[in-house]
Amino acid sequence: MRFADYISRVKTKLAAGAPGESFQLRMAPLHRLPAADYLRQGVDYRLAAVMILLAPHSVSGEPSVLLIERSVYDGAHSGQIALPGGKPENEEQLEAAALRELQEETGIPLHQPELLGTLTPLYIPPSRFLVHPFLSALDHIPPLIPQEREVQRIFTLPVEALNPENSREEEFETSEGFKVKAPFYPLDNGLRLWGATAMILSELYELHRM
Repeated sequence: MRFADYISRVKTKLAAGAPGESFQLRMAPLHRLPAADYLRQGVDYRLAAVMILLAPHSVSGEPSVLLIERSVYDGAHSGQIALPGGKPENEEQLEAAALRELQEETGIPLHQPELLGTLTPLYIPPSRFLVHPFLSALDHIPPLIPQEREVQRIFTLPVEALNPENSREEEFETSEGFKVKAPFYPLDNGLRLWGATAMILSELYELHRM
């Protein structure tokens, strides 16, 4: 299937609604509750946005998602595999924040990606962020400029690799210093894709396979 046809199909399916939180929870750490269970307790959450950018793989041409490997630094997400994203600035809308963060972390110009829609917001209990995932597409990946301080590497991962059958389970140490058992996607370079990013991409995979 041509990439343009694939994206057209994704837009049609997304227009009918995102697959839903149950598909995020397939990759959730042990004991993670649905977002509503936390939010109805009146937690003082903060908003954030991430950008899921779909593009053809540079070698195989299959639909792939752009990911970043964060640099090792003194911060909560040091060394993790993530989607470009962060908090909105001033009165910035979440969609604009996701596009800005994509540009800042990868060098992709704001105007280039085609916005397709949104997936299900994800609440992250340790940081109290309610993350809104935006979905976009490019028919090719332009030259990339990793953000010097925060991004060590930018790469693409075929969406088909996000099949839950490819996942494993392991005990992780969180940035807060406690251990949690969670599923993860093993990557070719020995790194592990887990946590909030894996949960969001698990929902993406369901949209991909529908």
